[in-house]
Amino acid sequence: DEWVINGRKWFTSNGLHASWALVMCRTEDTDGDGGDNDKMTQIIVPTDT
Repeated sequence: DEWVINGRKWFTSNGLHASWALVMCRTEDTDGDGGDNDKMTQIIVPTDT
């Protein structure tokens, strides 16, 4: 499995010193109930990618 993340950076703190970043992404509703919380995913991304 892999993810393709498209978008823009909103906020990064001490990003020059980190080896990874925790990215909050808006994703599709997985269970179909329409809840706003189901549309957010956190992904750990290496900063050298």
